[in-house]
Amino acid sequence: MRKLLGLMAGLAFAATTVQAQIEAGDKAVSVFGNLTINKDYNSGTLGGGLNTYFTNNLGLRVLTMLNMSSDGSGGTMTFTTVGAGVEVDLAPRGAKSMPYVFADMTVAASSCSGCESTTDFTPGVGFRTFLSRQASFFAQASYKAGRNGASGSTTIDFGLQYFIGKKR
Repeated sequence: MRKLLGLMAGLAFAATTVQAQIEAGDKAVSVFGNLTINKDYNSGTLGGGLNTYFTNNLGLRVLTMLNMSSDGSGGTMTFTTVGAGVEVDLAPRGAKSMPYVFADMTVAASSCSGCESTTDFTPGVGFRTFLSRQASFFAQASYKAGRNGASGSTTIDFGLQYFIGKKR
């Protein structure tokens, strides 16, 4: 945990030395993931997305994810998810690091026989810090409500974003 906090502090410090910001018309490709390991359940997600920014604070998100999970009894399941949503950046113009909020609608299809696809509304918050004019690191947390009496789940993703066509 101390190493992770040190890494995040280093990334935040590095971001203060670059001159970068989101501008209207920017497009960004994202790669992100998460990993959950506990005594009853293991899960990992790898995802990617494309963001298009209409202003320096408002963007459209399109994403896809692959989730693989296993339970303690040796059962495994794979989900493929696609979705879209909006992102609102909460920092003033010119900020090198910024908090943001987002809301996504996703559809997930499962590999298990008899399982139905699910559609979910997933709100969340995140923090992005620029590493260079064209690249940023982000961490985001989202919440998905449970169904049929099941508890909801919170996910924390870490990822990198590359801004396409941004001048160096």
